[in-house]
Amino acid sequence: MTGDLEQTAPAIALVVAMGENRAIGLDGGLPWHLRSDMKFFRKVTMGKPVIMGRLTFESLPRVLDGRLNIVMTRNGHVTPAPGVVVAPNLAGALEAAREWAKDRGADEIAIIGGEAVFAEVLPKADRIYLTEVHASPEADTVEIAPEPGTLYRDAISALLGQPRRPSAPRYSQIAVRAAGRDAFIGHIGGDD
Repeated sequence: MTGDLEQTAPAIALVVAMGENRAIGLDGGLPWHLRSDMKFFRKVTMGKPVIMGRLTFESLPRVLDGRLNIVMTRNGHVTPAPGVVVAPNLAGALEAAREWAKDRGADEIAIIGGEAVFAEVLPKADRIYLTEVHASPEADTVEIAPEPGTLYRDAISALLGQPRRPSAPRYSQIAVRAAGRDAFIGHIGGDD
């Protein structure tokens, strides 16, 4: 019976975009604008519970539709809104996410940032959806995950995006499962 529970538990997936200098944020937002990465983010998180820190939540222009927005905060200061649940810690956030996923048949819990949330969840992650931005933009937030270019490189396949705008950085979007599990799980190309 325990094996059945493990098979039906939703996977924990980090969804992150990271520059070559490990940049993930600047002034409460992203240090780049890649339209197809936004589409990628929407596709891999839609219909799933998403867990984020308070600052990441406050950086969003609005509550993410079609997803349960779970905000981790120690101080509880989050403005109540439909589709938003506040959790005091990772255990509470995962409990709320698992319950919502079970009720709606979601197979994944998406972790969308910020830096401290990624660091806490990384050892528990089953999958990582990573956009490697081939640029080193100015940033005030950096990821502590493995270096871009080395992340399970033997188990993944990366496809270089070809942005339309000359000023947009080139990027690769990859999806991997954690070591000891399965290998490459997919790719979504870009068309910026």
